[in-house]
Amino acid sequence: MSKTTSKEKLLILKYVIFTLLIAALFAALIFGLHNRLHAEITDSMVKGGKLSATEVSDLLDNYLDMNIDCVSLTAYALDKMITEKQPDSNIQAFLTEQSTAFLNIVQENVTGLYGYINGKFFSGTGWVPDPGFDATIRPWYTKPMSQPGELTILDPYVDIQTGDVMLAVGKTLCDGSSVISVDVSLDRIQAITEKATMFENSDTVMILNETGIVVANSDPKQIGRDYGTEKDTFGAAVFGPACTNDSDHFELFFENRRYIIYDADIRNGWHCISVMDVTDKFWNLELLFILTASAVLVGLIILAVIITNSGRRQIRAEQLNSQLAATSDIYVTLHEINFLKNRFSVIRSSIDEVSDYVSKTRGDCQDMINKIMERRTDPSSRKAMLEFVDFSTLNHRLLDRSTITTEFLSSEKKWRRARFIVSERTPGGKVARAMYLVEDIDAEKRERDITNEAVSVMNEQIASIANIYFSMHDIDLPNDTFSEIKTKVQKVSDLIGGRKDHAQETIYYVMDNMTAETSRETIHEFVNLSTLNERLKDTNTVTEEFLSHKGVWSRARFVVSKRAPDGSIEHVLWLVEGIDAEKRRREKLISLSERAVAASEAKSSFLTKVSHNIRMPVHAILGMNELILRENKDKNIHLYAENIRNSGSTLLGLANDLLDISGIETGKTRIAPCDYDVSSMINDLANMVQPEADSRGLTLTLDIGSDIPRMLHGDVVHLKQVIMNLFSNAVNHTQKGSITFSVNYEDIPDAENQIMLSVSVKNTGPGMEPEEVGKLLSPDSSPDDTENIGISIAAALLKMMGSSLCADSMPGLGSMLYFRIKQDVVNREPLGNYEAAYRLAAEKRSTYKEKFKAPDASALVVDDIPINLMLMNKLLGSTGMRTDTALSGEQAVKLAKENKYDIIILDQIMPEKNGVETLQEIRGDEDSKNVRTPAVCLTANAGYGVREQYMREGFDDYLAKPLDPEKLEEMLLKYLPEEKIHFTDAKQ
Repeated sequence: MSKTTSKEKLLILKYVIFTLLIAALFAALIFGLHNRLHAEITDSMVKGGKLSATEVSDLLDNYLDMNIDCVSLTAYALDKMITEKQPDSNIQAFLTEQSTAFLNIVQENVTGLYGYINGKFFSGTGWVPDPGFDATIRPWYTKPMSQPGELTILDPYVDIQTGDVMLAVGKTLCDGSSVISVDVSLDRIQAITEKATMFENSDTVMILNETGIVVANSDPKQIGRDYGTEKDTFGAAVFGPACTNDSDHFELFFENRRYIIYDADIRNGWHCISVMDVTDKFWNLELLFILTASAVLVGLIILAVIITNSGRRQIRAEQLNSQLAATSDIYVTLHEINFLKNRFSVIRSSIDEVSDYVSKTRGDCQDMINKIMERRTDPSSRKAMLEFVDFSTLNHRLLDRSTITTEFLSSEKKWRRARFIVSERTPGGKVARAMYLVEDIDAEKRERDITNEAVSVMNEQIASIANIYFSMHDIDLPNDTFSEIKTKVQKVSDLIGGRKDHAQETIYYVMDNMTAETSRETIHEFVNLSTLNERLKDTNTVTEEFLSHKGVWSRARFVVSKRAPDGSIEHVLWLVEGIDAEKRRREKLISLSERAVAASEAKSSFLTKVSHNIRMPVHAILGMNELILRENKDKNIHLYAENIRNSGSTLLGLANDLLDISGIETGKTRIAPCDYDVSSMINDLANMVQPEADSRGLTLTLDIGSDIPRMLHGDVVHLKQVIMNLFSNAVNHTQKGSITFSVNYEDIPDAENQIMLSVSVKNTGPGMEPEEVGKLLSPDSSPDDTENIGISIAAALLKMMGSSLCADSMPGLGSMLYFRIKQDVVNREPLGNYEAAYRLAAEKRSTYKEKFKAPDASALVVDDIPINLMLMNKLLGSTGMRTDTALSGEQAVKLAKENKYDIIILDQIMPEKNGVETLQEIRGDEDSKNVRTPAVCLTANAGYGVREQYMREGFDDYLAKPLDPEKLEEMLLKYLPEEKIHFTDAKQ
């Protein structure tokens, strides 16, 4: 009894020691893992903070450098002007010019240069201070004066008027009492600090000056606070260590929260500080440590219980026997073979034929099992099964194992698995007894075959896809680990070696060594794993092309393979494929495309130039012809002049067609909807086409629906152009008879504020064959003559406005071109009887008579062609205006300096100095009397967007050549002073 007790105590002691050793091992592993995770989290947070702080500090440095360079350059020039004792007007002009250039470079971030020079205040933007303003007491003056010769940056402040955070950059000048300065807005830096917290690298980003004043903060409410003087605030707690800590990062505990701070130094002792709240992250780590330790403790307790209960082997053995008996149910037959006594006995069999045969037969075991298998096996499996049950080879096959199996097809065409299990061996190791078992695996086998076939197909597909890529790696983003799936590049394997962790660091290292210098920066940004969640937020793959160090083009790809429930990425595939041939083919296609675009642009440029060169002489022809019509009363001369005007208008129409083709082909034509009066549109069209119809003896009939809404919304300019092109086509193809212009509408169901406007132009010309109609309207055909160019342009414009051109025609019965177009309704007031109103107005038309006189007004006309000056002089002379002319920009500048004008009309294209340059020089001269005089650009360049272009250059308006005298009169009425205009009866 005592021996038993001693053995039990010794056994218990061994168990206790064993358990304590395991506990110590697990404790060491847990503490080691905890410390490792703590270090990695800290390192990750520091890297994130560094990324945010460094990015913002670099941007601020670059931003300040731009402003400092501009101030330094301006100070250098002003030093020279002060030394040369140049007048104040030169200094003011220089500051204005520099401020304009500065504003063009920096745009919204500065307010212009200003300073205290030669005892006076100067502003480059024209700002005039209030009376009593003393520049010498302003901080922007006093701080540079306290540091002579040095560039100074004033503490940031909030502008009272705009609310913007500003700082001043200033410098003293060579005389020791003058200062040049500029105010700089920090709105852009504020936006950067706010954006820096969007990518989870930082919770707060702030910029502090050397004394602790907040220059920018991702929390805008903090701007302007002085952390250097505050007590017991978070800002003060951050700023103190930032000034004294030798390291670029430190940990901070404030109000039961834990923070990691990264401090990036900026010029002048400023700090860019990134703050990350890591309380929750480290709490999760501590919680994980507690849970792990608890789980290990519970496991050790369970292990101890298991070990102490290991004596219950008998119960377990009985349970094992019970389980073994239960497993025997899965077999079709179980037999025991005694090789020493050559006996074959049935333990269990669900096949009566086998049981009967064994019970009735007494003989050799080998012979018996052979006959059973011959009868119960399909011919396709018979030979293999006879080899499997061959006792002569069984010892060899079971030499180093206790069981062997094979699968076969039974005589019932069902799959079975046969198995030998050694139950006893002789002292020499030979098999003495064995179990022979046959198991039904028909369902399993067939499912496995289907699965294997599917897997085989899938493997083939994956293999074919995998062959595309040089290398394939799986990356575990949360754990920063990776594993290689495949690589064809030995150098990649050599660079990676046996590493599996630090995925980000490794991928940077590999790509730096595998990428050409020109692609290195781009690919470095692409493989930044910290930005993958943002880039793959709405997609599952991103790609980037790069040039390898061998000069071969490749494509890198990230493919999401697993996401967390919250959508964040857990695993991605990192793939690299060769695309050198594809890339070069693509570049070749791009080159061909660029050449095609260049050819198209060259064609459009040629058409624009031809149009311009046509409009120049037509301007002179039509202008001189207008003078003939105005000044000569001879009917024959009038008839000749009318013919000249009609021919000139036709030539002008061809020039306009060239511009239209150029605008449509280059995509410069834009649809510009606006509100318009339908009666005004129809009146303009009728007035333009009536003279042409009258000259050819044609009757113009108007069929205008009286209930059409008067005010519509659409692109009336292009709509009128389309209809005029249809009119021109009708006039050109009609020798006698009439032209009918019809406008009607239909309401659109379920669209209360829209109508379908129907427009048609019908003529009584010779008509067309069906194939001619198809050719005329085909989008793929080119016009054969100049007459059909207008139809092509009309069709193209209608397509841009969501409509299409149609035609009905029969030989001998005339033609009708028509279209239907949606228009928005502005006002439902009906149009009324428009035709009667138009006919009444047409009967009152008379010859030209000036609308007004302006003998007290004066104009300056500038053109390098003498005949154009003479024409303008005549046209303006009819109003009694005084007109000065100049053949060049230089003459114009001189006249503008000597005389005050009410309007300046400038030709744009002139040698030496064009219209834009001339205007800028006139308005840039403070001594000029015409700084604010309205200026109108006169040019033969009538392309799309030209008016807006010249308005941006400083012109007040624009007139196209050839000049329309009525538009010239409208322009004069618009810009001449009202008191100098005296209306005539023609106006009334």
